[in-house]
Amino acid sequence: MNTRYLPHSLTDAGVWRLTRLRWRSFIWRFHRRMALGLGWALALMGLSGSLLVYRGEIHAWLHPEQGVAEASVPRAGLNAIMTAAYRVFPADSGSWRVGFPRQAADPVEITYLAGDPFAGPSGPVRILIDPYRLQVLGLIEPDSEPVAGWLYRFHSTWLLNTKGNYWVAGLGGIFLIVWSSGLYVWWSRRRSERRRVSSVHQRIGLVGAPVLIISIVTGLYLALPHNWLPEIYPRKNEFDSPVVVPSDGVMLTPEQVAVVGTDATHGLALRELQLPVSRRDPYRLAFYVPGTPDVAPAWLAVWIDPYRGEVLAKGRVGGDDWRNRLARWVCALHDGRALGDWGRAIMASGGLLPLLLAVSGTRLWWKRRQRVSTGS
Repeated sequence: MNTRYLPHSLTDAGVWRLTRLRWRSFIWRFHRRMALGLGWALALMGLSGSLLVYRGEIHAWLHPEQGVAEASVPRAGLNAIMTAAYRVFPADSGSWRVGFPRQAADPVEITYLAGDPFAGPSGPVRILIDPYRLQVLGLIEPDSEPVAGWLYRFHSTWLLNTKGNYWVAGLGGIFLIVWSSGLYVWWSRRRSERRRVSSVHQRIGLVGAPVLIISIVTGLYLALPHNWLPEIYPRKNEFDSPVVVPSDGVMLTPEQVAVVGTDATHGLALRELQLPVSRRDPYRLAFYVPGTPDVAPAWLAVWIDPYRGEVLAKGRVGGDDWRNRLARWVCALHDGRALGDWGRAIMASGGLLPLLLAVSGTRLWWKRRQRVSTGS
C-alpha cells in the first residue's frame, strides 16, 4: 500500500498509534468505572484485614482484665494449670488442647470442645488461665468476640453464611484487575509522561505495588475453593493420628509428656499439646522449628504413647511436599507473621492502601467532574 499521499493517521504507524490510544482510553474508562463502583467495598475489606493483623492486641486492649500481671511467685506446672481448667469443665467431657504462651506476660490458652454439645457449649471455648496464680481470666466463645470475631467473619466471608468466600475471592480478583488496569494506563503513556508521577493516587499505586500484590495473591489462594485448583493445594494429610494399644498402666500426665516431647525434639519450643480423647488416642505435641514460619501448619507434630512414653510418629501435619510448604508460607505472608513484627506492620499498612487509593481516586474523579461541568 502506497502511504505517500495518505494522512499520517492512516499510515501503518498512525493506525497502530490510534488503536493503542483507543485501547488505553477503553482501559482507563474500565479502571475508573470499576474503581468507583467497588473501590469502597475493597477499601473496607483491606481495612478489616489491617485490623485483623493485630487481632490479639485488639482483644487484649478491649479486655485488659484477661491479661497476666507480673507475679513474684514461680510459674505453675502444666498439671496444675490443667487442674485449674478442669474446674471449669469436667476433664472427661470433651477434647482439650493447650496453647503455650510465647511471652511471660501472656496467659495459657486452653481450648475445650464438648463431647456432647447438648450437655455443654456448642462450639470450642478458649479458657485463659494465669500460669502464676492459676486463676481463670476469661472464657472466650466464638460469638463472644464482638469486634475481632465480626472483623474476621467480614473479612473472610462478608458476613455471608454460605459461599461468602466466593464473594471475597471475586472482590480480590476484581481488585487485582483494577490495579493492573491502572498500572497499564500509567505505563502506556509516553516515557516523559511516565517519569512524571504527579498525582498522589499514582504514587500510592506504584509504591505500594509489592505489598498489594502479596496481599491480593495470598488472599485469593486462601479464599478460592480448593477443588478449583487441586494441583496447588495440600492433599490428604500424610500423617494420620496413630492408634494406641491401651495398657493397664496409668497414663502419663501432660507435664511428663511435654518433657518427653521436648527431649525427642532436642529442646524445640513447645507451642501446643493435644490431650487424648479416648484410651486409644495418643498425645499430640506441636513444636516450632527455627527457620520456618511460626504458624500452626508449619509446626513439627509429635505423637506420643500416653502409657509407654514412646514417640509413635513425627512430622508436619499434612506432609512436607511443595504444596504444604506453599500453604504454610501463604498463611504466614498474608498476615505478615513470616517476617515477624516488621512483617505484620508492613502487611497492616498494606491493608490501608485500598482505602488510600479509594480516597485519592474519588478525589481525582470529583475534580475532573467539576472541570467538565464548569467547562474549564
